[in-house]
Amino acid sequence: MKRRLFIGILILFWLVFWVLNVLTPLLSDDYRYAYSFATGERMTHLSQLIPSMAAHYQSFNGRVVVHFFTQLMLMMDKSVFNVLNAGMAVLLLLVLYRLCRGDERHDCWLLGALGALVFLFAPIPGQTMLWLDGACNYLWGTTLILWVLVPWRDSMLGEGRAPNGRLLPLWLLACALMGATSENSSPAAVSLMLLAMGRHIHHKQRPAPWMWLGVGAACAGWLFMALSPGTLQRLSNDGTIAGASLPGELLMNFQTATNMLMNEALVPCCLFLALFTLGCFMGVNRARLFTSACLFACGLVANFSMVAVAFYPTRALMGAMMLLLAACGMLIPDLLRAKAAPAVASAVVCAAFLAALTFMSILPSNYNRFQEFNARAASIAAERDAGNLNITTYHILGNTTYDAFYQNSDITDAVDYWPNVYFARYYGLESIVINEYR
Repeated sequence: MKRRLFIGILILFWLVFWVLNVLTPLLSDDYRYAYSFATGERMTHLSQLIPSMAAHYQSFNGRVVVHFFTQLMLMMDKSVFNVLNAGMAVLLLLVLYRLCRGDERHDCWLLGALGALVFLFAPIPGQTMLWLDGACNYLWGTTLILWVLVPWRDSMLGEGRAPNGRLLPLWLLACALMGATSENSSPAAVSLMLLAMGRHIHHKQRPAPWMWLGVGAACAGWLFMALSPGTLQRLSNDGTIAGASLPGELLMNFQTATNMLMNEALVPCCLFLALFTLGCFMGVNRARLFTSACLFACGLVANFSMVAVAFYPTRALMGAMMLLLAACGMLIPDLLRAKAAPAVASAVVCAAFLAALTFMSILPSNYNRFQEFNARAASIAAERDAGNLNITTYHILGNTTYDAFYQNSDITDAVDYWPNVYFARYYGLESIVINEYR
């Protein structure tokens, strides 16, 4: 019975994200990534991917691992991405479950709690989990990062098997790819690796060779990404804040990161602190308490790593948020077996109910935005087919954080703005601008 319910929760989670993906059109960067960075041609063949990513590395940024999948998905029909991306959301839920699970193999309470928390607290989910380019960057990238961390979690709890034998080279490759995935989440993952090694040293145990190799591969991957010519060029073009010294800039960036945590992650942080305090009084396993605290600390590292840059979009909080949720989830299995079980179970039911209500409330809005997009696309196509290649239309505004138009770059009133340029090119136009907002 538990196994069937466990699978049912996963299927429901997939269906929710599949429906929302179906109602999410291509937008903004999707049109840019539909074309090769090497030749400027429309991406149609697998042979174009490597040259395009090589040019992307030189001129744009070093996140070629995730953008490889962006361009790959854009060569296929959108329906393929809808299915695969909903599957990736399930993989994210499963890796969070794998990081947090206790002794029970099919813990439906834990799985349901994590599913509700992901749905409710994923930062700006329209961009990080539904929009094609954003999902490849943040949903797919974060999922890879968390799966790579599983052996480290196991080592901290004295569970599982260490990567070895024929699987070791593949796992080291995964570590390198993970390091090249995110400017802020990848360093946070390395921080967890180092904490796991530090725990071994504290207990007078020598860190295993796979640990040193994994950290080295992850750091090499991050340096490959961070030191790309494209990344360095973009950082130099950002400039400095007028009249601010370096300490002043860092303090302003620190304030931005702190505000991000308060505005977007205050509830998960308070939830962790409440569960952790409860766990200390209820006698939760010390190793699980320590691992949970490490996950929480690494979530903070992912957030405050953004102090190094001036631009901190909400979507960049994705990795930090998932680490914070994992820190919360780590404590749930033991608390469900303690005297706090009724309170924790009640909280899980409330979270699931709130997630269901949220889905029902945002579904009509997402459908409305999708229909608005389709109406605009049909109107543009009709004008184009009638011979008008210079079109004036309208900008679509996002209604909730669960639609991809929210705080995203739709077409604007500037004909030479890059979303306008690539939107026009994608639809076979000479130019496109907007004169109203809807």
